[in-house]
Amino acid sequence: MAGHYYRVEVFAPFDLVFKTLAKNFGNIYANVFESKDSRIGIISGEEYFLRIDSDVAITIIVREKDEKTTIVESFSYAGGAGLMRISWGAHKDYAQRVINFLYFKMKIKVKIIDDIDYFDVNKLPQDIKEKVSQYI
Repeated sequence: MAGHYYRVEVFAPFDLVFKTLAKNFGNIYANVFESKDSRIGIISGEEYFLRIDSDVAITIIVREKDEKTTIVESFSYAGGAGLMRISWGAHKDYAQRVINFLYFKMKIKVKIIDDIDYFDVNKLPQDIKEKVSQYI
């Protein structure tokens, strides 16, 4: 598996973060789920990477932490993995573009919480493993 996962804390409100990421990365799907306490946005996109001669998919989860802070998880996956099942950095690059876009283009402060290469369900962060262990 050649996926890549990032979880970051973004020091900006949910509306700004979701709208910006959906516009720039959501060429497949975007939706917001609301409860009385918070909002969660799901964004899905894909992009062609010449170095592996394949499209790579990305899913971005945007979760409102409070009025000024948002948690963003981005994970890239699918597509070819290139010669000898090596992704040549395409998956990491795609997932990292989300963070770079927020930090460099939007000038929003971000703090990396998790950065997991060759990501799959066996490499879930511990807090997520604990939450989903009763379901999977």
